Amino acid sequence: MPESAQSKYTLNSATKLGIKMRRKELLQSNIFRFIMPHLPELSKVLEVGAGKGLFARECLAQNLSYLGIEPSQELCEKLREAGFTIIEQPVPPIPVESESVDLLHSDQFIEHLCSYREVMEFFAETYRVLKPGGYTLVIAPNYATVRHLFFQYEYQHSYIVTVYRLKNMLADCGFKIINARCFFLWLSPQLNWVDRLLAHTVIPILISPIVQGILSTLFSEEFLFRIHKNIWDNVAVLAQKPL
Repeated sequence: MPESAQSKYTLNSATKLGIKMRRKELLQSNIFRFIMPHLPELSKVLEVGAGKGLFARECLAQNLSYLGIEPSQELCEKLREAGFTIIEQPVPPIPVESESVDLLHSDQFIEHLCSYREVMEFFAETYRVLKPGGYTLVIAPNYATVRHLFFQYEYQHSYIVTVYRLKNMLADCGFKIINARCFFLWLSPQLNWVDRLLAHTVIPILISPIVQGILSTLFSEEFLFRIHKNIWDNVAVLAQKPL
């Protein structure tokens, strides 16, 4: 795939003001604060879909050993320039030795796989590379709330993701589910009820045909794409490979 086909989604900032980037940076620290298990220093972390390196930078701040896999040549070059170890390759398969990783993280990745067979292959590979007792954290768009927006602005999206699908697929691959939740704006457990209330009230209004029609008349598609990238509900599932 040419780099130009990926640039709109992976290389450009979603907002000129950098709002999404700041939210993403805060999200990375909150992932470690509210979802991740405690990882000893220098634990080996593998990220599939390294993107712009936000999670990689948080791993560095947490003093963890980081390795990323990213199919985009341009993103790989930028990450290597920043000092990160990156493998340039599509996944699956995962080009890492068996039982060598303490945590495998993927964020906004599995929805780009073409079928449940590819997703199951990815989870089987995840199970293979994790050490006994190792963890995987999977974050993806929540189709249960975003509905047609899942496809509307991102033609690379293929596999529909919900929290129940993720939990069942990971369990079928031998994982123990440790934590599973959806989040719109906040990861804090104390704010979860507010987060879900907003997700199930604000998003249905925004994606309704009437509101979408009004917005498409008033604003350009590029502007709506930027808004869409900042109003996104997610699924997060943390699972563990048995000892």
